[in-house]
Amino acid sequence: MPKAKLAMTISLAVLCIPITWTLSGMLPQAIWECLVAVVVASAFVYLFMGNVASFVWLAAQIFITGSGVTVYAWRRGLAMGGEWRWIALHLLYVMLSVSVWLCVSFLKGMAEQLLHLHSKVNSLEKTVSQDGLLTAHEFVYQVDAALRNMARREETGYLLILCVRAKHSKNALFHSLASAAVQSVRERFDLVGVIDNCIYMLLQRTEGEGVDTVLERIAARMGSYIIPSFRDWVDVERIPLPVGATVESIGLQEYLA
Repeated sequence: MPKAKLAMTISLAVLCIPITWTLSGMLPQAIWECLVAVVVASAFVYLFMGNVASFVWLAAQIFITGSGVTVYAWRRGLAMGGEWRWIALHLLYVMLSVSVWLCVSFLKGMAEQLLHLHSKVNSLEKTVSQDGLLTAHEFVYQVDAALRNMARREETGYLLILCVRAKHSKNALFHSLASAAVQSVRERFDLVGVIDNCIYMLLQRTEGEGVDTVLERIAARMGSYIIPSFRDWVDVERIPLPVGATVESIGLQEYLA
């Protein structure tokens, strides 16, 4: 489908060349410049309109120019031969306007498809390659499944959120923190992901002391950055997960879409 749209767009763009050349040679200079300005401005406007609104704009543009040609022919008192010439010129202008509208519509559609595919690829990627963190969608998807299993087994846990607030070397600190977080949890039971530039950790079968243990492990692995304290550059939020906790109850349901 994208290939067909691309081929159609190229064909329409090529069609615009002879139409434009014909109009430029048969219209008075002032009228030609005015029509070119209208077509170019309309093409720009189409970029910011929906398909229905842009089509209404196109129809209005064709109607106004057609009315203008009719008035021009009437006031000049053109004979029937002259009127047919202007009718033919207006039809060429309509073909040019419609071709430009279709080109912009097809290009917008292809751009939206590419953005949608890019978003899908990002959501389907399971980990952030450098740090081994789960992406937001994959993390919440697995958290949803884990919470259901925890509810069935009547288990509790904690959601731990770590956000770097250091002003300097934030990227380096984040990657080091991410690596330390991944290495500080139980591989078979706990989940570590990234959401909105913060590290989220689901700790299953864990009480408050278990959370303290995980934080101590992270701090130990971040030894070279603890100047003077781990808490000086990392905001830590603990969210207890009672039996029956859900993704909705911890405010992460938007990432399940």
